[in-house]
Amino acid sequence: MPSLAHDSRGPINVGKTLFSFVVDRHPKFASMGYHLALSLRQHSCDDPADIHVQFTESVPDEARRIFAELGCTTHQIKPFGDGRYCNKLAQLGNLKDLDFSIVVLLDTDMIALDDLRPHLSNAELTAKVVDGPNPPLSVLRQVARLAGMREEPPLIEVDASSGLGLVASSNGGKHAAHEPLDNQASRAPRRRIVDLLRKPLLALRELVGSTRRHVEQDLTFVGNCNGGMYGIPKHLVEQVDTAWRYWALWLLQNIEPLKKARKQTHVDQVAMWLAIHVGQIPFRHAPSNANYYLHFAGRHRWFDERAGIALLHYHDSAVDTTTGRLKAPQGATAMEQAAISAANAQIDRSGRSAAWV
Repeated sequence: MPSLAHDSRGPINVGKTLFSFVVDRHPKFASMGYHLALSLRQHSCDDPADIHVQFTESVPDEARRIFAELGCTTHQIKPFGDGRYCNKLAQLGNLKDLDFSIVVLLDTDMIALDDLRPHLSNAELTAKVVDGPNPPLSVLRQVARLAGMREEPPLIEVDASSGLGLVASSNGGKHAAHEPLDNQASRAPRRRIVDLLRKPLLALRELVGSTRRHVEQDLTFVGNCNGGMYGIPKHLVEQVDTAWRYWALWLLQNIEPLKKARKQTHVDQVAMWLAIHVGQIPFRHAPSNANYYLHFAGRHRWFDERAGIALLHYHDSAVDTTTGRLKAPQGATAMEQAAISAANAQIDRSGRSAAWV
């Protein structure tokens, strides 16, 4: 795997790091958030008060007390936008005036296994590319046109890419994440080009179709990231907060492309993509280690093998709701099995089940 941009610089002194996540009214959020907070306190925090838990208005006092007893800092937030898929955006308002170097916004369905801070940046917003092409390129193109985006962003392989031949850059998506297909084809071995020219037209059509399928199945635009983890340096927080809110509200008013594709749940994610490009927010991709999907078995294209899994993103489907323990997807690797065992050991030591039914 090519190195991501910040890896080549060696260890980064990120300074004081805050971690923040939202607990909504469903009991599962308090349950998952509790284990996330415990894991952050063990692996990534110098002070449990650096873990900021942000409650929506309907969360009962009993759930709030659980986090206060852990030493976390607690906040109240008001639902943002549609009040369903955009509440994550409300967090920065409670944080931006605090003293810190980087703030990390997290989904609750995550658990830390190692220190996340080495994967962050003092200079740029960091996030991991989407697991799959979601929303598809065609939908993002419609959104970009409506938003008046002047240039189409570069392409990058999604994390669960099948790896059918496109070569990613070594700059972490900071500039062009892929060469044009024509450039790649020009480097193909001469013998293969000759062979292709000898094939009948039907085979050539199949080759073109395969390339198109690869684009549809394995590629997205740089900056279209999984929203489970955003690392935001202090000097960018105001810029990110303003642009992210603006584009989320704009998308809710121009929801048709997402609605037609049944991707309304991705409003906050696509709004961040627009904020990065239209708002010109400095950005680089984080490795898979910092947001490791686990709700299905698949390739982790951007995993940095020089480090372990720092943060598991397991999703509801990977939780045994009767025991609260995580379960491995069919086909999980030995490394993933070990990561799940480590996460379950943390859950077991807590003495509190992660089950919510």
